[in-house]
Amino acid sequence: MKTELNFNEFIKQQYSDWEKEAEISLKGKPISGLNTKTYEGFELKPLYTQEDLKTMKYLDFSYPGFEFFLRGTQLYGYKRGSWLNIADINDIEDTTLKKFLSKSNELCPDGISVNFNFPSHNQNIEKNISITENLKSYLINLDFEKTFFYFKLNFAPLQIFKIIDSLFGEMSVDKSEIKGGIEFDPVSFWIQSGKIQKNTEWVFKEMEELLKLIKVNYSKFSAIGIDLSVFHNSGANAVQELALTLAIGNLYILEMINRGFDINEIASKIRITMSVGTNFFGEIAKFRAIRVLWANLIKAYNGNYQKINLNVTTSFINKSKLDPYVNILRTTSETISAIIGGCNSLQTHSFEQIYKKADDFSFRLALNTQNVLREECNLLDVIDPAGGSYLVENLTLKYAEEAWKLFNELIEKGSLVDNLKSGYIQDLINNTSEARILNILIRKDILIGTNKYPNLTEENGINYKNQNESNNFNVSENSSDFYSISHKIYEETEFIDIKKLIQKRLAEPFEELRLRSENYYKSTGERPKVLLACFGNLKQYKPRADFSSEYFAVGGFESHLLTFDNIDTAVLEISKSKIKVCVLCSSDEMYESLVEEFAKQMKNKINDIILILAGNPGDNESRYSSSGVDDYIYLRSSIVEKLSLIMNKLGI
Repeated sequence: MKTELNFNEFIKQQYSDWEKEAEISLKGKPISGLNTKTYEGFELKPLYTQEDLKTMKYLDFSYPGFEFFLRGTQLYGYKRGSWLNIADINDIEDTTLKKFLSKSNELCPDGISVNFNFPSHNQNIEKNISITENLKSYLINLDFEKTFFYFKLNFAPLQIFKIIDSLFGEMSVDKSEIKGGIEFDPVSFWIQSGKIQKNTEWVFKEMEELLKLIKVNYSKFSAIGIDLSVFHNSGANAVQELALTLAIGNLYILEMINRGFDINEIASKIRITMSVGTNFFGEIAKFRAIRVLWANLIKAYNGNYQKINLNVTTSFINKSKLDPYVNILRTTSETISAIIGGCNSLQTHSFEQIYKKADDFSFRLALNTQNVLREECNLLDVIDPAGGSYLVENLTLKYAEEAWKLFNELIEKGSLVDNLKSGYIQDLINNTSEARILNILIRKDILIGTNKYPNLTEENGINYKNQNESNNFNVSENSSDFYSISHKIYEETEFIDIKKLIQKRLAEPFEELRLRSENYYKSTGERPKVLLACFGNLKQYKPRADFSSEYFAVGGFESHLLTFDNIDTAVLEISKSKIKVCVLCSSDEMYESLVEEFAKQMKNKINDIILILAGNPGDNESRYSSSGVDDYIYLRSSIVEKLSLIMNKLGI
């Protein structure tokens, strides 16, 4: 036996050899049938090879720390300093997290992000919140030499800056050494509230003043934020997110240049936040692409500060109240994508974020998700581990090219403000969102535990209100604190109405179904039932019986399977069961001689029974329906619509 591996002894295969064998296994169908369509409008091949990298000549001279920063903005990657593990504070009154935010706590995160985004006009304004005192209680125990402080806001930035500046002054800290930033992002306010200030000149005057104030005392602070999470969580695809990052950045840069700032000064004060979903390789490519795109944008203004400051936050749109512990798996996948993609900072949300405040357990779990990946998984050892991947490199280039194209199309149509006023941007994103929703409803896209593999015995969060509905800020007219001042400014400001983007989770229609069945269970002591009437041998009925059982379980139904040899026995036994929903399960061949007679006898025996056929009836639908079949369930049928109709008939 030879002491060394010798791959030369194996036959060298070509792509054409694989393609030929694959087509044989597909019984003559073309390989293109294995392509995957993306929400970005192009197709992924089932296999990428070195041949796909030949046109990417830039890969030969692309290294970390060098423009255009495809492989990272830092020469050493994470070798000389990891990404920052950032903790969210969305409710300044919440005291449960304070014990983690202390220099004496080993789990203390690298930084905190305080959400001061101003509520829209229709949210509750009832009681006084002492922002100053609550914020001080968070900051007082933190290590100012190590901790980064970020403050997200989208309205009246000078008001919150005065509060923060005053607090830091009271603590007698060297402001020039404090790291983090104010992240003023007016576009975030516009798109979420559906309102743009009639006089946007005033908005950018505030941005100008904020930049000047931060320049004086806070040399290590950013002043401008670009938060793409609202677009992501409204359904935008990767190309749209990337193009809008450029469009918003371009708007802010132009406005500040026109007010006398240097491009490098502006670029150094911008922090970009993007959300990460579970499209694992696509999200890695997205973060690699934004570094290239941002460098190109700054270079277009003859700027040298081309390194992006990229913060990543786990997604909201794909989280579910159903089987909520699956959210832990989702956020873990997202966190890994962000790290491999080369983020500068990362916010891993609590798995319960959508329906309740983080408690000790969920907050600790969110922090430790990153800690495990940082300390145990060797992700710090290699710079840009995705570099050279046939798939990731192709996706990176495709995303970058398509995003740059869309960015230029937006410029040709007018300013970003004009595109928002016309609703063009919102329509683009809503079209993508509608496609996502449709694919979830027909189960082309899967949410585990929600529209596939549901767990009826779980503890879930469907009885909780959504956090974005119940976590409103409250202020009183007599308060001198930030929100009352901001609200006063809001009331005195003239706005123009625009289309607003609605952040809606994909799981919500399924949660509504399950809530109906859970309420039925609470009131009756039993779950809604469905009887699976199976004919033929195991091979004939089992595929559709399994499909039907899971189909109805998505809505919280409990399935009972009975097998029959003849229609008479079936009708008798089903009538004894008292179950009002019956699904006929067998093969297409048996259906030809079975369906019409079975349906007629069932309807004669039990007039109000809901009779469902498992399988697509095709040309037989009219014939089957006229004999008594009420509906049909099959792959790609709209599960929420069909189960809702059945629940309505049952009075659930």
